[in-house]
Order: sequence, then C-alpha cells, then structure tokens
Amino acid sequence: MMRAASLVCLVLAASFTAARCSLETSDSNTVASDCNIDKHNSGVAGEQVSNPHKAAVLDGPRRYGAPPLKQPHRSAKLEEQPISGGVHKGETYQRKLKAANEDKKEKKDEQSNKEQMVNAKPPVASHKQTSDFHVLPVVPIRESKNRKSPTVTELNVADNIKLTNGTTFGTTFGTTFGREIAAAASPQMLDRTGWTVVADSSQAGFPASNLIDSSTASFWHSQYDPQQNLPHTFVIDMKALASIQGLTYLPRQDASFNGNVGQHSVELSSDGATWSQVATGTYADDKTLKQTTFPLSSARYVRFTALTEAGGRGSWATAADINLIDGTSSVSLTITVDSEETTAYAGQGSNAIDGNIGTIWHTRFSGATPIPAHPHTAVIDLAATYGISKLTYTPRQDGSPNGNIGLYSIDTSLDGTAWTNVVQGTFPDNNAVKVVDFAATPARYVRLTAQSEAGGRGPWTTAAEFSVGFATLPVPSPTLDRTGWTVVADSSQAGFPASNLIDSSTATIWHSQYDPQQNLPHNFVIDLKALASFNGLTYLPRQDASFNGNVGQHSIELSTDGTTWSQVAAGTYADDKTLKQTTFPLSSARYVRFTALTEAGGRGSWATAADINLIDATSSVNFDITVDSEETTAYAGQGSNAIDGNTGTIWHTRFSGATPIPAHPHSAVIDMNAMYGVSALSYTPRQDGGLNGNIGQHSIDTSLDGTIWTNVARGAFRDDNTVKVVKFATQSARYVRLTALSEAGNRGPWTTAAEIGITFTTPFMPPTAGLGQWGITIDFPIVPVAAVLLPATGKMLTWSSYTNDNFGGDSGITVTSTYDPATGTVSQRTVTNTGHDMFCPGLNLDSTGRAIVTGGDNSQQTSIYDPVQDAWLTGPVLNIPRGYQASTAMSDGRTFMIGGSWSGGQGGKIGEVLNAAGTVWTTLPGCPVTPMLTADVQGVYRSDNHGWLFGWKDGWVFQAGPSKAMNWYNPSGNSGTGFTSVAGMRGSDGDAMNGNAVMYDAVAGLILTLGGAPNYVDSDATANANIIQLGAPGVAPTVTGVNPMWNARAFANAVVLPDGKVFVTGGQTYAAPFSDDRSVFEPELWDPVTRSFTRLPLQAIPRNYHSVALLMTDATVFSGGGGLCGACDTNHFDGQVYRPPYLFNIDGSAATRPTILSLAPAAVRVGGTVTITADQPITTFSLIRYGSATHTVDTDQRRIALAPAGGSITIPADSGVAIPGYWMVFALNAAGTPSLAKTILITAT
Repeated sequence: MMRAASLVCLVLAASFTAARCSLETSDSNTVASDCNIDKHNSGVAGEQVSNPHKAAVLDGPRRYGAPPLKQPHRSAKLEEQPISGGVHKGETYQRKLKAANEDKKEKKDEQSNKEQMVNAKPPVASHKQTSDFHVLPVVPIRESKNRKSPTVTELNVADNIKLTNGTTFGTTFGTTFGREIAAAASPQMLDRTGWTVVADSSQAGFPASNLIDSSTASFWHSQYDPQQNLPHTFVIDMKALASIQGLTYLPRQDASFNGNVGQHSVELSSDGATWSQVATGTYADDKTLKQTTFPLSSARYVRFTALTEAGGRGSWATAADINLIDGTSSVSLTITVDSEETTAYAGQGSNAIDGNIGTIWHTRFSGATPIPAHPHTAVIDLAATYGISKLTYTPRQDGSPNGNIGLYSIDTSLDGTAWTNVVQGTFPDNNAVKVVDFAATPARYVRLTAQSEAGGRGPWTTAAEFSVGFATLPVPSPTLDRTGWTVVADSSQAGFPASNLIDSSTATIWHSQYDPQQNLPHNFVIDLKALASFNGLTYLPRQDASFNGNVGQHSIELSTDGTTWSQVAAGTYADDKTLKQTTFPLSSARYVRFTALTEAGGRGSWATAADINLIDATSSVNFDITVDSEETTAYAGQGSNAIDGNTGTIWHTRFSGATPIPAHPHSAVIDMNAMYGVSALSYTPRQDGGLNGNIGQHSIDTSLDGTIWTNVARGAFRDDNTVKVVKFATQSARYVRLTALSEAGNRGPWTTAAEIGITFTTPFMPPTAGLGQWGITIDFPIVPVAAVLLPATGKMLTWSSYTNDNFGGDSGITVTSTYDPATGTVSQRTVTNTGHDMFCPGLNLDSTGRAIVTGGDNSQQTSIYDPVQDAWLTGPVLNIPRGYQASTAMSDGRTFMIGGSWSGGQGGKIGEVLNAAGTVWTTLPGCPVTPMLTADVQGVYRSDNHGWLFGWKDGWVFQAGPSKAMNWYNPSGNSGTGFTSVAGMRGSDGDAMNGNAVMYDAVAGLILTLGGAPNYVDSDATANANIIQLGAPGVAPTVTGVNPMWNARAFANAVVLPDGKVFVTGGQTYAAPFSDDRSVFEPELWDPVTRSFTRLPLQAIPRNYHSVALLMTDATVFSGGGGLCGACDTNHFDGQVYRPPYLFNIDGSAATRPTILSLAPAAVRVGGTVTITADQPITTFSLIRYGSATHTVDTDQRRIALAPAGGSITIPADSGVAIPGYWMVFALNAAGTPSLAKTILITAT
C-alpha cells in the first residue's frame, strides 16, 4: 500500500545522504514484499493457467471518458426555383476533395487584378461563431528517416502536481496550482518558436510568415497580382515531432472579408512527403477565431488547404494567424505504486511523473522489516483510453545506480483489472534513458513491473521519470449488422457459449470445451439468415488477462446453402489481444465457417474468441461519378453528393444561370474502378421534404469499359422519397449508368438524387482457361514488407519492422514470419540478437544462399540469415549508414551496394562492397551515386532510392534505373576503389521511381523495365515498357521500347516465370505511399515472343507500397503485404498465390505436370554439366535464381533457358550470367507446363 507523504523538518543534506546510502545498501536475509501480490491469472476455471501476471493492481483515481466530440453542423440549403428549357453539360467529379474545388463557379473579378476593400459587412448573424469542429478518423503519421524519433509522441508530464488522498499522486495537464482550468478557457497552444511556413502562393507584402508572427494585424494573402486561382495551401514545419489535436484559424482582422477561407482541408505528416488528412469542412464567413479539432496525432508538418473563399468574392485566400492545439493538454496522468519511501527520503511515486529528473520514485528501504521485495509496480492512469505504443524509463540521475530496474515487463489495460502483457525484457545497468517500443494498443492504464534490480544490489526499485508514447489506432473496417444472426460451435464450455461471439460484448467469450477437453481443430458456423455481400472477417481475441485459446492457424470457408463450402482464407494470427482482420475476394454467402487449427501460443487444445464480425463488402469500393449536369452556383448540388454516403446532400442538375436549362434525359455514371458482379441499384430520392427532381422514367445500363453498354433494367419510380431498389440479373461490370428519362411529377427538367448505391454479388472473375487463377487468402501475423525464398526448403521468410504493423525509430528488433507452402502454415519469430530493425533495407542473396540484409531503420547494421542453420547472424557494420539502398550479388561472390539516403543522412551514399565471406564492407570512392540520381522533387532523400542493379560479367554491375540515366559500376576498377562508366539513357523513358526491372533472359542479357513514376510520391505512374540488352561490360546497351502495359503502375511487383513470361501485379496509377487509392487490381502477363501484355483475373486485395511478390518452387507466384502504417486502413496482413496459365489446360482443368526424377550433381560450377531425368519428354529446362523482394526491387531473380542435350544441361560458363548461388530448376514439356523445382547450387569455381 502506498504510504502517505511525511511532512517532516528538513534534514542536513550530508547526513540525509549518508543515512539514505546506509539504508539502501543494507542487506537482509528476510526481505519480503510488503504489498499484496496478485498471482491469479484471470483465465477460465479448469484451464492450465499460463503467463500469470504477478504485479499488484492498486487503483488510483479514475477519470473515465472524455468530453463528447462535436459533430459537424450542416448549413441550410437554398431551394431552387422551377426553370424550364435545357441543354446537356458533362463534367466529371471524383469522390474526393477535388469535388469541393468546383463548388464556387461564380467569381467577382477585382479591378486591375488588385484586391479591393469590401465596404459592406456581412449580416450581423454571420459574426457568430458557426465554424465546425471536424472530427475524422485519423491515419497515423509515418516517420521520416531524417530523424530518429519514433512514430509516436512522447508525453512528459508538467511540473504542476496535484496531491490527492495520500495514496495516489496525480499530475494533470492544463492545471494551475492544482486546480483544473475552467472549461471555457482557450485550449493550450504550442510554442511556435523556430517554426517556418511556406505557401504555394503569396502576394508581395503579405508573406506566409505572417501566419505565425503572433500579430493579428498582419496577414498572409495568396497572390492576386497576377491572380493565382484556388485551391491555395501553406505548410507549417514545426522542426520536430509534436503532439497536436487541433488547429486554430484566425481570419484577417481588418475591414475586408476578402479571402476568408470557406471549405478547407487539414493534413499532417511526419516527413513532409506522406500526408494524412485529419479534417475537412467549411468555416463561417466572419472574423471570429475558428477551431478545428481532430484525434490526438503526432506530426512535424501541417498542410492547410483553402478550397473555396467563404463569400465567393474571388479566388484568393487570407489568414491572420494559425496555431496548433497542444495534444497533451487534455491528457491527465496519475500514478499508483506498490511501495514508496517517504520517511527517510522523499521518494514518493509522483516523482516519476513530475517532469523533473532530479527527483525519483524509490520503493521503501527504511522502517520495519521485511523491506518490500521484488516485483515492484508502477501503474500509470491516463484517465481516458488512448493508443499506446511506447514507455520511456529514465533511471535516477544522481550518480547512484541503486534501484535501477533490470528484468521488467510492461502491461496495458482498459479497466485497470484485466491486463495484457505487451513486452518483457532486461534493462542494462546504467543511467541512460530506456525507450521500449511495442505494437500500438488501446489502453487507459500502463503498468511497469520491475522484476529485479539491475545490479543485484538490493530489493528496491527507483525511477526518475516514466513517460508514455501515444499513437493513433487503426480505424475498424465497416462491418455488417448482426441482428438476427445465429452461430453454432462444434464445442463449447458451459458458461461460454458460441452466442458470445456475436453479442457485441468484448467482455464475454466463446470457449471450446475443456472439461472434459475436446481437442483441436474447433469450428463455429455463423448463419446470416440471408445472402450478404462481404469481403472479410474480424476476429477479436479474448480481452481478459488470459491468452489461453488465442487462435493461431485458421481457415475460413463460405457457403450459400450450408452444405457446399468454398475456402476463401487461411493463415496464422499473432498471439496478442489486437483485433485481427482477414480480407478475401468480394463474396456473397449466407454461412461462414471458421476453423481454429492451432492455439497461437501452444498452451493447450482449446480455442477462444470474444467477437466475430464480417466486413461490409461495399466499404472497399472506391466510386467515382460522372454526371451530365449539376448545379454549383445557386446551390451545392454537385454530382459527388450522390455517392458521399450522406442523405442530407443531393445531386441536382443545373437550374440557374444561362438558358436553356439542361433538359431530360439526365445521366449519372458510376465507375467502381474495378470489375464486380453487380445485381442491383438503389436510388434514394432527396430527403429534405422537396420532390423536385425525383426520377420517374428511368433506364439502368452496365459496361465493362465505359463505351459498350448493356441495358439491364427500365421502368418508372413512384413520386415519393422512399428508397428505390432495382434488382436485375447479375452482370459483370465496372460501370453502372442510371439515366433519368423524366421527372416523376413533371415539375421541371431537372433530376435530383440523395444517394445512388450498387449491390454486389460474387465478384467478376474471368475464366481460368488461358488466364490462370488466384488462390485463397493467406493470413500473416505481420505485414510482409520484405520477403526471401529460402533455398532447398522452398519456404518464404518475411518481415516487417520492430512491430507487426508499423515502423519508426531504431529499436534493434525485427518481427519475422515464415510461410511454408507445403503445409500452409505460417510461423512467427522476433529477431533481437542482431540489434537490427530491418525495415527498408538493402536485400540480396549471396553466393551461399544467405540473405544479406543491410541498413534501414538501424542504418549501419548488417544481418545475415543462414537458411541452413535457420539462424540470424550479426554481420559487419556498414561504413556508410543507409536506408532504401539497393544491393546485388556479383559474379565473384561479393555483394555490391549503393544509394540509400532515406536513412542515415542524405547524400554521398557511394558504393560499398562486401567480401564473399560476408565479413568486411569496403567503400568504393570510384563508384559515386550521383550519376544514378533521379530528378525527384524531394531531392536526394528519394532520388538515390531502390536502384535497379544487375550483377554482370567480369565483376561489373549494371544499373538500369530507376533514373533514366543508366550506368556501369566496376567495384574492382582503379585498384579496388571502384570505377563508373555511363551507359546512356533508357530510351525515351523518364525517371521511373518504384518501377520494375526483370532479367528474363540472362544468356542474352535481356532486361524488361516497367512502369514507375517521375517522383516517389504524389506522381502519376506510367505504363512504359522497355527492353534493355546488355553486351560487354562497360559498353552502352541497346534499348528498345515495346508495347506499354494496359495499366500505369507504381509500387507494382514483377516476377519472371519459368516459361520466360513476366507476371506484373499490383501498384497504383498514382504513386501515393500508404494509400490504396487508384489501385490496379488487374495483373498482366508479358510475352517475350509477342512483346505484348495480356490482362489477367483480378486480384482481390490491393498490393501497393510495401507489397512483395516472389516466384515459388511450385512455379506459382506469391503476392502479399502492403501498408505497415500503424493505425491505417491499408495494412494488409495477408497474401495470395497466383497459379499462372501454364498450370491449366485450355478447358480450365489442371494440366499434367512433368516430374524431375533425378538431378545430379546438386552443386555445380559455372560451365559444368548437370544430368537430369524426367517422367515425360522435356523441351526446355528453366533455371531461375532464388529471389528476394522489398520495395518493388528483386535484384536476385534472373532466368536462364537451356535446351536438354542427351539428358543433361550445361551451365553457362560465365558467372556474370549464372550468378553464383542457389537456383531453381524447372523442366517444361511441349505445352510449356513446368515441373516442381529442384534446387542446385552454382559456384564460381
């Protein structure tokens, strides 16, 4: 129990210190804890209890909840006046903020392009504060590698301490002398010292710096001489990460209202490159201070975009002052400790959250024996639930090591009763600040348990400061309404029925029977009672203190009748408390069967779950709409209103302005941006009480390409405001067109709609004959950002970063996962021994099959994975710290690396070479990075990233891209200091950041390059394709342009297949990291004979930034991952396997595959002969080097085609063609069908 603070006289410092030291170093053989230790694990009675938490739980003061969030206000609508006549006017509106730019068509030109003062003030009512408080789901801020700050905001508490009842001490942000600041007081703002701001447009005399100069008399004004049109933006750089939860905007305070911002957008970024929108809305046209709030976020940069001028007076924007609301100002902390020294020393627990490292919390060391023994606990109460991802421990700083924490564990809790362990470890025995990162988890309470004293000096614990790191949490995907559902399990323990799975309570659980025990597997079947459209499932593990029954390996099947089942997903969930989400192709089903195959922690043969739900399929569809006419002058009736999910807004055809007014027919074309099975259209008329524009006679058409249309329905809607649903035979379509032929009440020539919706059935999938087929979804416990195909075993090793769904900092930890295609199992491992967070590294396989992983978050580390030992080894330190560099194996067994300014500083990332033994890195001054830089708008931070490198003859390395300039590097040139030779331009292609390059014919030196974008971010991708043919090293290759891809792509992956074709999958038409907007779902297959692309069946899940693809030993292609952005909706913890066309007969049935009966020798030097026998005639042997992939780059894969000669093949004699290492050997028959691969090791000598 916490002791009350003692109010005693001051003691002389010297004698006090001596007494303290004497007491601290005393030893007792009878030391025991004076606190109540809770050894009970809140598992289910009868279970074998695992992982008990031994720390006391002493509740401090609670302040549950937070003030309710204000919802956006909606302005009154203008009513149209009936007007007749008509013409058609076509405009396209995206379902994005771009639509807002069209809201104000009417502008008032200013004389001589100069601003004029507006003499007439707005009505008195407009001076009232009517601005919205905009609260939107937040996508987390990603971390820039120019800094070492983690992706969360560190909360260090203020110095004001509010004492409570003597057992718990609290520190409250926003308090003065222990009193809460009145609710009416202004929010606490950040200190703007050192900030800078840059605007896209500024009028001379009205610079952007006026926004942050603390003067309300000065203001920023966008340029009006000559005028630059809206939208206008400015970006604030705070020079460091800060915790913010809102923005204030003060309009100009002089007599004019010109430039008052109306519609606007607020975005945040940690690196100035990747942005997350946190708020949008419309400010009132007055002079009052506007405040926009959003969820607690961590950012360095803030981008404010003015989309419209509030009064429609012109195309300018103005602002007197911008500031940001302190994100920590609303967070209150209290702390509860199990023991504290308050008699011989002021060591109360509150010292650990007072912001003063000169004070410490010290457990009791004086008074009655026994002295409290380990474990010791400190519980921090945040007073509300936040996303927590870090705890910082500052040991005492007074020179003494006594009480330094050694063994520790950290737990979190939502209620202070049920605890979840998030991390365990050991702190070194020094006074350095310790930072512990862990996966973001929702929590109100954070508990640090000290299990031992780092130096074994005694039973006490000390701390100068504790602080908590905040992170935003993932926004759950929209789920189906479970009303009326039923669920039946094959096994249920009494008191834990299957109905708990769908009762909307996270406190109840389903538990398979354990008394007596029924063994795994266990399954449950959900009956939705009707067909529904969905594309995923969510699984929430039990949320109490126990982990027993957490599902590991699992399978998901769907059925329309409860009899015939189709598997749609399988995989492995991580053994933690977080919500798991499995996505699969858009499907229509009534029944869902979930099978738990293993228990995630191997604790027993049971299965548990707190909650199961299904993901609304329509939530993943990104609609665009094109309308023939819209009203934007007298009324905000833009077409995008019909797909905004808000029945309070409407699309209205034009009724004001020049005559004639557009007449019927009117049309709205919805583009779903991919092909789906479509079976119904819903039309919601306006819901504001008006009937004008209600659709009467109508027609519905569908199209695959937006050009050729098929009529699927015609008829007439009744003239009321009820929702109309038109069902029709399922159609495969990308576009749906609703044509209004008349107004239901014959009131005028207009058309209106509040919402237009589409109903989906089983998704469109082209026939497999000639096109291949996608397999089931494979769940991973991590987002697979990097992948390596392991020689001999055929397993695939993947990893993310220090946690399974996010990156940032340099924790020295990497979370990995291994997929075994032979068994379908996915395992997991956390790598700590190499001290390397292997996010965004250089990656290649060396001549012995080991994975060489360099730099990234820990920018100077090298980690080596040895597949023979199944072990991670520490490699040599890099001479130059790097991240986003490229590396490749060379013909002599060495590894060459260059570039990488994303991490470890910018610029100067010259070449380095690793010796064949993997023990020493050597810098190469003669291999500069400058010749291969792109012209990226972000400079060298991006322009030296992800080089397209190919080891070639005589130890040379060819750089094919992504810069349009190509180069040769010779690491052995100039007496080992390196040599560089320009290789010309890549034809007419431009810079192609995040494009692809694949050596599909190594013997002929042929490389296919694909896609990419001029800039790393915010840039349109291309569909360009080129063939590069290498000849002698150091000589410029030939470049030939070929037919482009059907789809422009950046962040795609390309894989060479055994038949020499190249499979291209994923990517976006517009490069936007951590976004799935403009995803390309349609893969393509390039044929080297016809030099053209074939379109393939759609992939179910977007694969963009941070996705990977690799050829597997069964000649299929794994495609997975994407995201790794913490609390975002673009994390993809899964993969799919594509089965290429060569695995099928023309009728779609499975082709008969050849079998390699024998292959010898298993290791052969270049130029050597390999004898191979097969069970059927073989026309070609295809050798493909084992691959590795991250960030669209796979420098390992290359293909060698060899014709059999008398039952044997001869390996090319040049190790620059047959790069030393492990290769897959496929035997292809006359139909081009490959065998399963055998493995050989090719050596240089």
